[in-house]
Amino acid sequence: MLSLYGENGLYELIELAKKHNWQIYDSGLDGMIDLENPEKNGFKNYQEYVEQILKNKSK
Repeated sequence: MLSLYGENGLYELIELAKKHNWQIYDSGLDGMIDLENPEKNGFKNYQEYVEQILKNKSK
């Protein structure tokens, strides 16, 4: 198991997975990461989630 924070790390991990023919499971999304379309993965969703929490917190 690996804990990963930040978009740059995700892209490096995707390249490693492609090189070794691995799949990556994202427990935050409860699904597999799309190795061919990394922009469709969880980091953007995570950022939107954090922004939503911060907006609600400031109310």
